[in-house]
Amino acid sequence: MSTFYNVYMFFIKFLCKENANERNESLLSNCRVQLFLCKDIENISNIQIN
Repeated sequence: MSTFYNVYMFFIKFLCKENANERNESLLSNCRVQLFLCKDIENISNIQIN
């Protein structure tokens, strides 16, 4: 499951870079929300594992 999570995070970060390069404010703000949610998911998964 952690491999899937790492691949998922890689694609989200890649898409966010692409969105930022396009200088589209709505896409950039959506990207920030996705990264924020992913950080929350990572924190939750760390709590469940420990």
